[in-house]
Order: sequence, then structure tokens, then C-alpha cells
Amino acid sequence: MDKNIERILNLLPQPVKNFYIENIHRNITEIRVRSGFDIKVTADGKHIAIQNTVTDKKFLENLYYSFCNNTVSAYEDQTANGFITLPGGNRIGLAGKFTTDLQGKTVLSEIISMNIRLSGFHMVEVNRNILDFHKGLLIAGKPHTGKTNFVKNICVALCDYIVVVCDERNELYSRFLNCDFIINQPKHIGVMQALRTMNPDYIVCDEIGSDKETTALLNRLNSGTKFICTVHADDINALKNKPNINVLLNYQVFDKIVFLDNYGNDFFIKDVYDL
Repeated sequence: MDKNIERILNLLPQPVKNFYIENIHRNITEIRVRSGFDIKVTADGKHIAIQNTVTDKKFLENLYYSFCNNTVSAYEDQTANGFITLPGGNRIGLAGKFTTDLQGKTVLSEIISMNIRLSGFHMVEVNRNILDFHKGLLIAGKPHTGKTNFVKNICVALCDYIVVVCDERNELYSRFLNCDFIINQPKHIGVMQALRTMNPDYIVCDEIGSDKETTALLNRLNSGTKFICTVHADDINALKNKPNINVLLNYQVFDKIVFLDNYGNDFFIKDVYDL
């Protein structure tokens, strides 16, 4: 078992760990902890309540402090945006009451629930035709369709090139990837740093879509560097309905789009568009 996932499981009720071990062959992607309810585990896309695991707010608070290594102040910037990233790319989504302190900072004042998203890296073969693009590759799909894992495998396939990964939430880093990583920097800043200092052939960004990220990609359109990015969208119409993504498509930042999907535990390429 991955040591980072094992550390998470050791903080949860024993039935959750038992379920994980007994179902390790399945695609387990999330563990959702809500005060007053049984913990739910998402396996093969199904949300399964684990009996006799009801938690309370005190349990959630202690879990939160454990994930912060008992130093909440070190994670203030992340928690203000509703998440904590743990080693191995595992991300904790936080829900509850957010307030503003005297300095105007957003503070998580009460935790009501959290969603533990488990990261994984499963080797798959990347068809060389997917990498046949001249400007940019956009990888799209609804949540839990393997976008992040697919990007990691593309990084493996591009090991003969200089690849810089703008890893804003520390979800993509892996010691097995022969890439340069810019971690915990906003993607629009990471793109600028990569181009100024790392001389990349490819820049990888996960989950793009903000105004600043769109501007950063447009400003570097003719830099000679190719972009590989992911976005949440399950078809071409949903993609075009995202204003910032539509701007990038109109300016031909991307000349290939790959749509991913899943069926149970199987992930597959649903559509490929050459623009």
C-alpha cells in the first residue's frame, strides 16, 4: 500500500481501512467524512457508506489538525481556498464555515465535512498520435475520468524532452516523473517562471480556466513552447460553454482536444478532435 494513503487510513476508523484493503483492486478515489454520518468511500464511481463509522465535529477537527501536522498557520493559504494538499498529491477538500479575520484574510472557522481525494499513478500506454500536436493539447473530461493520471503518463512518454509541470496544488508531483516541477505557485505565475528560467519544450498545467491563466497562455502563444492542460468538461459543447476556454480555442492555443471517460473501473479516450 502507498505509504501516503496508509497514513491517511491510519487516521480514520478501522472499518474504513479494512474496506480499502479488501477492495484495493477497485478504483477507490474519495473518502468523504461528514459530521453525524457514516463515512462514505467512492469505489468504481459508487458512493458506499461504511457502517459503524459515524463521526462528530471533534473528530473532524482532530483530523484537520493531523492533516496540517498540528501547524494550521502553515496551511492558511490553502485552507482559505478550501483544500489541503498532502504528500503524494492527495487533496483534502474542506467544507464548513468560512469567516474573515481582522486582516481581511479568509479563515476556516468550523469544519462540517471533508472530502479526501486519493491520488494514484497507474501506468498506461499513450498512443503516439495523441502527442501529434503543434501548439497545445487540451485534455477534458468530467471528474474521476483519469485526467491527472493521463497527464502523468504523458509526462512519462515525453521523457526525452524538457517538460515543466506547473503544479499549483502539489497534485502532480511524483519522484517517478523526469520533469521540472514548479509547486505551490499559481499557474499563471508558474507559466511565466517556466518560460523565463527553464527553457521548456512543454509546459503542463492541471485544471485551467481562470482569467489569469487564460491571459498567461495567450501571452505565451508564440513562445515556441507547447502546452498540455486539463479542464473539466464532458463534451465539446460543454467545453465551448466555458468562456475562458472558448477564448483559448478561438486563438488556437490548442490544436488537439482529447476527451476522457470512464466505465466502472476502466478509463478510456472517448473522442479526439484535431483543430
